[in-house]
Amino acid sequence: MKKEAIGHIVSALALAERLLEPQEMGANAPVLLQSPILERVTEGHTVQLQCTMRNAAVTNTDVYWYREQAGRREWILRHSTLNYVQRYSGFTERFQSSRDSSGSNFILTITNVQPSDNGAYYCSVWGSVLGGGSLLIVDSASGPVLLQSPMVRHVTKDHTAQLQCTMRDASVAQTDVHWYRQEPGSHVNLFLTHYRNGYIRRSQGFNNRFQPSRHHSNNSFILTITNVQPNDTGVYYCSVWGSVLGGGSLVIVNRITGPVLLQSPSLELVAKGHTARLQCTMRNVTVTHTDVHWYRLSPKQIMERVLTHPGNGSTQWSPGFTKQFQSSRDSSSNSFTLTITNMQPSDTGVYYCSVWGRIYGRGSQINITNPLADPILIQDPVVSKVAEGETAEFQCAMYNASVIDTDVHWHYQRPGSNREWVISHFVNGTLTKAQGFHDRVQLSRNVSRNSYILSLVNVTLNDTAVYSCSVWSYIYGAGSQLNVTEESSHGIPWTSDPILIIGTILGFAVLICIVLLTFYLWKQNLCSSVKDSTQGSPVEDQNAVYENVNDSLTAAGDQCLPGSYRNPPSTGHRRNVKDSPADSDSTYMPLQQWDCSIYSELSGPKGTPET
Repeated sequence: MKKEAIGHIVSALALAERLLEPQEMGANAPVLLQSPILERVTEGHTVQLQCTMRNAAVTNTDVYWYREQAGRREWILRHSTLNYVQRYSGFTERFQSSRDSSGSNFILTITNVQPSDNGAYYCSVWGSVLGGGSLLIVDSASGPVLLQSPMVRHVTKDHTAQLQCTMRDASVAQTDVHWYRQEPGSHVNLFLTHYRNGYIRRSQGFNNRFQPSRHHSNNSFILTITNVQPNDTGVYYCSVWGSVLGGGSLVIVNRITGPVLLQSPSLELVAKGHTARLQCTMRNVTVTHTDVHWYRLSPKQIMERVLTHPGNGSTQWSPGFTKQFQSSRDSSSNSFTLTITNMQPSDTGVYYCSVWGRIYGRGSQINITNPLADPILIQDPVVSKVAEGETAEFQCAMYNASVIDTDVHWHYQRPGSNREWVISHFVNGTLTKAQGFHDRVQLSRNVSRNSYILSLVNVTLNDTAVYSCSVWSYIYGAGSQLNVTEESSHGIPWTSDPILIIGTILGFAVLICIVLLTFYLWKQNLCSSVKDSTQGSPVEDQNAVYENVNDSLTAAGDQCLPGSYRNPPSTGHRRNVKDSPADSDSTYMPLQQWDCSIYSELSGPKGTPET
């Protein structure tokens, strides 16, 4: 790693912190306000740095531009009131100076930026009036890329916060990592370096509560902050190779007791030139006697104080912010309100309210829409109900841009939590996901529909959330709500449909009725058949039967008379009766020994049978 490049950043940050406030030279002295505070640009691109002057005209003032690198000041150029530009040694026509008299601005334009252009850039007038500085960081076109998560981390005092910095195109095992922190209203400061050999160097004021580590499985650097305190609030950046920085993770530490701030809406889409209103409702303390501060976290993860509204005074705007931003109080709802008029793309960001110095709301995201230029993301479905164990699929259709040429990032927001980045799909096909996010996810592009596709397989109850896609770092879809139920489509299908349940019960009832009716009709038919067969027998056959039966009963009945016993015939007993059928045509049955009671009932008054 290039130690010299790291020194460039450290010295630039130190000087930027010293020169954060403009120099005071009396009420009529010029005031220089520089923007942006931090500018990140890829190698080979163009960057513009602006220096706004108050109390003097830019057309009547010479301006000087210089750069701080590794504690060394280098003069870049002088731009006279006659529009003559004098460049100093080492600086070419890549560095161009201009004036914007309508906005009272000096502008420094750097074309085809190189990693060697890293540093803090300052404008200067009158020899001693300096701007606050703009930190320029140039990302190498072929170097590593750092992706930080989560974007925002809310943590309660005395708890633990963990931040992840995933690196692409280089190995964490072979790379030193540096961690920076930007406190609200301040500049970025280096506080910890974790070398590849495991040695840790901390800046003064930082102890073992700040622990770095490496996860080789997902090629990530980890920063763990234990026993977090209110003064740990800030944006944390990871950095490698001296000039490659991550997007930052905002850590907000909430006190256990004291006021509670509830912000709404969580996301506000505003057309360019329109007005946005953000509300911050406070619990446990009245708004009438409380100072409120409003901050903005830009898409580049730079935290800036917008204004302060004292409980008993007038609004105080920070440099670079005008009366376009208005703060007010509503005692009836105990709320603070921030109103932003004539919204511009530069107003995009997450806005936070803050009281008592260290208590913050959860933020309100403002996105500026411009249908004529910016992509539009349409998500489908709006709500998806999926049984546990099944697959959920979301589509993000894009207009005004091609999915082939655009990286997409997916976020989710669980109930009661902030939106968090979970996975990115880059145009080269690379996938990068946040630490702890499961592997049951599939990303793809549907070129014919110009859509991004997110599929979650084998969903669990923990996957319930709002999933949103984003491009260009500030353009978001409206989100798709996923509700995971405990029902499973692999079970019996009618268990989840009341109509099927009722239909099934009625079907069984009809089937049972048909079975019972069939059995009843069969029984009736059988009885009718037996009766018909008995009544329809010829007289001769009936007489023969009766005679044979009577003879048998006589023989059996003798055994039942007192004092008499006669053995029944072994093959039945037959009396020859006139007109009886021939033996070959008669039907006989062997007779069992009869019960006396049966005999008595059958014989009735006939008396003793013949012997």
